[in-house]
Amino acid sequence: TRAVSQSKDGMLWKVVVSGMDVRKAVDWLQKMEQRITNDLSADAASAPGTLLNHGGVSAKPIQTEIILPRIVVDEVKRRFFTMKGYCYNVDVTFTHSDSKSKQFAKLSLGAGTIGEMERALDYLYGELSSMCLAARAPMTNMGVYTNLGFLGGELSHEDYRLLFYDDETKLSRSAATSSKPKNECTEDLDSSTFAVAFQQLNRCSIWVQSEQDMGRVLNNRVINESSPHKPRRIYFGVNPNRVSQLWGFLTSRVADLKRGVRFLHLDKDRIYQPSLLEPIRKNGNKSGCNYFFDFVRQTTGASVSIDSITNCHLRIDGGDITKNKRHADFEVDDKVELAEELIWLQVELLRDHHIRKQRWGFGRDWALLLDDDFSSKRRGAAVSNDDDSTVATGTSVSKLTSTAEALRLSDNRAVGTACLEMS
Repeated sequence: TRAVSQSKDGMLWKVVVSGMDVRKAVDWLQKMEQRITNDLSADAASAPGTLLNHGGVSAKPIQTEIILPRIVVDEVKRRFFTMKGYCYNVDVTFTHSDSKSKQFAKLSLGAGTIGEMERALDYLYGELSSMCLAARAPMTNMGVYTNLGFLGGELSHEDYRLLFYDDETKLSRSAATSSKPKNECTEDLDSSTFAVAFQQLNRCSIWVQSEQDMGRVLNNRVINESSPHKPRRIYFGVNPNRVSQLWGFLTSRVADLKRGVRFLHLDKDRIYQPSLLEPIRKNGNKSGCNYFFDFVRQTTGASVSIDSITNCHLRIDGGDITKNKRHADFEVDDKVELAEELIWLQVELLRDHHIRKQRWGFGRDWALLLDDDFSSKRRGAAVSNDDDSTVATGTSVSKLTSTAEALRLSDNRAVGTACLEMS
């Protein structure tokens, strides 16, 4: 009765202990049972969203996947059982890559606790990196081995397009002008400003299998091909202990996009980002908008801040379009569009200000002398008059070049350029 009341699932297991020291064996079993219970409780309290069964306690085993380049597959198979032995209480198996190009292989891992899975992933990451180094596997521009990644999670097809492709015309244009060959097994995310900035800031790679590469041949039939509504699995080329954090960044970005938040990429105008954050008046402003973003919020109702995930986007939050379905999306779009217009106007003002600031020196704008159309016309008229007088008098104009007056900076453009260089 006591055992049944303490059982959480209503099941009982009978263990028969026999031998020389039964009491010692029973004590050891009780200690191990208590230790396993504590580990399960701790893992359930802090279950991350890295693996396939995100968020919450589940009786199913924890599962994840690893993709590895084809160049090291033979070495992995040769040392497979040795590596599997070091992954304590973790089931490691090869699974179908479902790839037409066969440029990568896939390992499937299953464990009972988060701690066991993390230890196995850390060990396999070190071994696979050593194999790639020995085989001289190609690397990305981020210093990550190509086609080596750890599963972060799954995104629906709509969320994937929303995250990496904000415009369908941009998607089609990137597919037409892609620098990668058509038989590449990964999606080309170079056209996504978010993906490029995310990888540069976090020093990682985002790996997504391309739709053209999905599928495998079985009994003269192609199966598991891509479909319009098939989820997309996101892999990260990074140390596995950072996968949970990076996956959290992506999910939070998707949640913001669904809520109506828009991210404005400054591109080359990012150099004006520090100026946008500077106070309008050094001594403060009594009206309450001492900063440009405060002025935008009070004018449009949309809050603007620097995107903490990429640091090169402006996060414009005009409200939540999911709360009130009726006319909510139009109101939010109007606020965001007006905020974007104010930001670009401010950027243009900053650009003009910095250009004039660079040209300013010795108390005046010397760049005004560079526009020398009027003076050039005067010089042209003077030269024509000199030619007429030369013909009439029979003297040569070349004699003026040897005088000291001809060597002086009498040209306004030369004067302006010289003052700009000195200032």
